[in-house]
Amino acid sequence: MKLRKFISGLAAGMLLVGALAVNVFAAGNGSPQPGVKISDEAKAAQEAAAGVSGEYILKDGVEVSLPAYVAPVDDITAEEAVKAGHSMFGAKARTLVVFDLTVDAAEKAAQMGIRIHFSEIHKGSKIHFIHFINNAWKEESVVAGRRDEGVDVVLFNDLSPVAIVVEGTESVKTGETLPVMPVIALISIIGAAFCVSKFKFAK
Repeated sequence: MKLRKFISGLAAGMLLVGALAVNVFAAGNGSPQPGVKISDEAKAAQEAAAGVSGEYILKDGVEVSLPAYVAPVDDITAEEAVKAGHSMFGAKARTLVVFDLTVDAAEKAAQMGIRIHFSEIHKGSKIHFIHFINNAWKEESVVAGRRDEGVDVVLFNDLSPVAIVVEGTESVKTGETLPVMPVIALISIIGAAFCVSKFKFAK
């Protein structure tokens, strides 16, 4: 009878271990997402698009005041922007943000000056603006700006996915996960203690 109760307690303890383990892995890895699995850096750059705004202020050298539209990009584009940043500016470069930048079709010009607002622009020694054109990422010229206010004016000859890359910083990891082995060991100890307490109580 005591053995049966011990086995029941052991089974309950194992169920507790399993439930806790599932919760740990879920918290560490996140819920499965459809589509492409992207890096932490790409995901952070993708989400940062919510903090970007733009104004169309130069049309072929003439001052204008027109809207520029910012929208998020898909997973593949975000990951490609990060890879391009590393390839162009080194492994320590970090892509701060990636986004789609457009203007009204009727207002497109051979050269468009866009004032881009993004609070992270001033952070880092050297900022680059790159965008995807003709199947390749290229760097665009910054002509003016107030880095202390997070503003730069960038000249584009075409608009497409745009990324802001800071050079010479260590990549920042987001969504850090707990070390798996120590956590599993802790869970095992909890499960064993639960089983022992159940067995003693049964006695």
